[in-house]
Amino acid sequence: MILNNRINERLGPKQTIKYLAQAIFILVMILPSAVASGVENQSEKNPIEAKLTLTAANHNPLSISKKKIEIVPGESLADAAKRIASEEAQKKARVEAIAREKRVYGGTVTNDVYIAAAARYGIADWRYLKAIHYVETGCSSDPNKRSYAGASGPMQFLPSTWRFAGVDGDGDGRADIGNVIDAINGAAHYLAMSGGQNDIRKGLYSYNHSTSYVNKVTGVAMSISQ
Repeated sequence: MILNNRINERLGPKQTIKYLAQAIFILVMILPSAVASGVENQSEKNPIEAKLTLTAANHNPLSISKKKIEIVPGESLADAAKRIASEEAQKKARVEAIAREKRVYGGTVTNDVYIAAAARYGIADWRYLKAIHYVETGCSSDPNKRSYAGASGPMQFLPSTWRFAGVDGDGDGRADIGNVIDAINGAAHYLAMSGGQNDIRKGLYSYNHSTSYVNKVTGVAMSISQ
């Protein structure tokens, strides 16, 4: 109060108000800059801390999978990431394995396959092998063919019959009921085992216990040109 009275005595009320207004204006202009400068200086003093804060906010070690993460007690984030990656790889491997098991073998089988199989097992006329193939599946190479009776593959073998008649026809070391070349050679083998080398009708009847089936296969065989 005493100071204000002395200022008023020297400068007068109007001049006092003018100087006070100028002082307030200067404070308003300078104070925000000083505050900002102080914050900037604080950031410069702690650059490592600021960087670590930013890294922690952006880091997402489990972004490798969109799968909902199952929380396992005692498991770190790094271990969880490895586990999820392993599960995804195993799932992919299972899908690929299933796809390979359902593969389709080749396209149209040439007559050379029937001729070679007949010669290998002593079947006099290769056309019977092609006729069986035609009657059973329309000469399909699809390994996934199934009948209501449980017969399987291009030549429609029962799995129980294939266990003793199946052979490796293409030399890959595996007697595969779904592989068309293996199946054709398996049919030739079965006909030979059933007496088809000397009596083809006997072999055909063993293949399917039906006289009408034997007649049908024979008719188709005779219609195939040599």
